[in-house]
Amino acid sequence: MIEVIDPTRLRDSLQCLRSYYWHHERHIVPKAPRMPLAYGSAVHACLAEHYRGQPAGVCLQAFENVWQAEVIPWQDDMAEEDQRRNPARWLDVFMLYRQHYKVEPFQVLNIEAPFFLPLSDDLALAGIIDLLVKYLNQVMVIDHKTTSVTYPSFFAGFNPNHQFSAYLLGASELLETPVTTAIANCIVTHKSEMRPDKLFIRHPTTRSPSQHQMLKEEILSWWEVVRECRRRNSWPRNDDRCQRWAGGCDYHGLCTDLNTDYRRLKPSKAMFREAVWDPIQELRQHGFNETI
Repeated sequence: MIEVIDPTRLRDSLQCLRSYYWHHERHIVPKAPRMPLAYGSAVHACLAEHYRGQPAGVCLQAFENVWQAEVIPWQDDMAEEDQRRNPARWLDVFMLYRQHYKVEPFQVLNIEAPFFLPLSDDLALAGIIDLLVKYLNQVMVIDHKTTSVTYPSFFAGFNPNHQFSAYLLGASELLETPVTTAIANCIVTHKSEMRPDKLFIRHPTTRSPSQHQMLKEEILSWWEVVRECRRRNSWPRNDDRCQRWAGGCDYHGLCTDLNTDYRRLKPSKAMFREAVWDPIQELRQHGFNETI
């Protein structure tokens, strides 16, 4: 049976194999969602409707649908409201976005395009591309990103970046022609800023066809490491990631438990819940209908 990975699984495993283990092997996630992720999902849903040509009300309802599903059920387990990431703030930012990008410089070819790329007999790469567009006489990928940072190293980190590389590789296979440029459509999260030049940034990143091929080799080689961890049931920690972000890793307490081997540990139901993420189901929700 073929194993399917997506850019999220790939990124998580590269960052920390133990974190990958909790999230994707044990299917354990924090009971309360990480607000940047939930907000980002809602923004993606809104922008998908925007680029389908829907009126603002329909677009904002798409945001609200995701918010109701991913945030509202867990509000009692969350801290106080995030002033940078909430429906009222997004309403203001989105209306400014529609005005700022009233006339886009590109032609939209596809919205939320699914791709499924076999890499070997037993491994495939899958994902959803936010936008495929024609711009400057070539096809490009656009990926929406909500971010609270805009320092130069953030943009420098787009290359190398396995997410952008995977989307460009997937687009190339989907269209059967090299797609070498991706544009990060960045929307900056801020509680009060309303200057378009501060809120909206578009930054390109490129890959050559030879880099596409190198990505395939890298994924296949790396996934042998992941499978060896699975075979041994041993998942090394990358302690450089434990406190990389504010609040620390979601799984820090599990990894530092003094009383139980982490492989036999049953996380507290007050803090964690089970959530199985099926990339193929997500592909099918976006129109992918092949039998895997």
